[in-house]
Amino acid sequence: MVVQSRHELNSGDDRRLWGLDHDQSVQLLGLYNEGRAIEAHKKRIFGDSWEEIDGERMATALLSFDYEFEALEAQAEEDQQRMDKDPMLQQLKNQLIVADGKLNSIATACSELELCHPLTSLILSRLPRELRDQIYDLLWDDKHAEHLDAALSIIPDAVKISDQPILDLPPLSVPPFANSEFVGIEFASEAATRYFRAITVAEINHRCVRAHLNRNRFGPMCFPIKEAINSLTISVDENSSYGLGMSRFAKTALEDSLDSLLMLKSNRHLKVKIYLPCRIQYKKGLFEVLETIRPFFATFRDANMDVRVLGYDFFNPIEDDSEWIFSEQLNYYFNGTPEEWLEMKTKEVKEIADTRQRKACKSVRNSCSIGKWR
Repeated sequence: MVVQSRHELNSGDDRRLWGLDHDQSVQLLGLYNEGRAIEAHKKRIFGDSWEEIDGERMATALLSFDYEFEALEAQAEEDQQRMDKDPMLQQLKNQLIVADGKLNSIATACSELELCHPLTSLILSRLPRELRDQIYDLLWDDKHAEHLDAALSIIPDAVKISDQPILDLPPLSVPPFANSEFVGIEFASEAATRYFRAITVAEINHRCVRAHLNRNRFGPMCFPIKEAINSLTISVDENSSYGLGMSRFAKTALEDSLDSLLMLKSNRHLKVKIYLPCRIQYKKGLFEVLETIRPFFATFRDANMDVRVLGYDFFNPIEDDSEWIFSEQLNYYFNGTPEEWLEMKTKEVKEIADTRQRKACKSVRNSCSIGKWR
């Protein structure tokens, strides 16, 4: 019996090789072999005994997790300190870091080879859009989506203390499956569109909205972002240009950002959310921000644009560090005067059944004094 060399495998028999020519197949299999060797080396570094000890300790910890979470954290910190002081463990740790780095490089190279233009062409030509969207959802895993969200949400240092809107933003680094040089423009465009329409949770700082909407490149390809989005989340914050704890929000930048939204008024599917930070409800800045938004909000309403103004944890006296964010709907502020809005909040607070919560909310309400703003 003749054993066929792995380098001579028929590309039709091995799905990993679909769409690859002979040289690419050889290169990919070589990367797989290299990765397996590194993984075996990593396992030897880690050691079976270490793995067993770690697994046993984790199983024991999980049994008492609900009751001894703080003790578990303390144990983890103690373990980390012991590792930091042990030269042998530090050496093993460094070897593992090097091995992981090599594996990541190989994984990236494999993904770039496997998701090549011939394969993406097959996907585009033979699968309906619904199935392709499922593929894009899988490709945009948490790691890639969170990385790009962070890049979109970042505030350049140069504008953190400025009233002016930023005019330009740095180019975006995109993953290989959304890079047109690897997968072709059509596949990359669909992957990018799926990200902006169904995946991203990025919050664009109010100094950067116009520059964000004017982005016309996604990696190396031309891709006008404003034509792809159907939702936009804007965060309004304060800068501290005066020092000594004094802060104010960038009014000029906010006005420019609100004005820039009008370029999207023809997009009937667009939903815009503008979030105000929790701490602003205790300051006169709350009314300054809302009154800055008021004339634009009237324009948005006339244009039938879905724009919502929200406050993070407004009138919520309970400190909540969970992932669940409770938001105060502030759109109804624009239906009347600030005084009328505060009167409405006073009535709402009086109707709270729980005494402690009612008193705490009353304290928050009293801090929202018109006199501080007028």
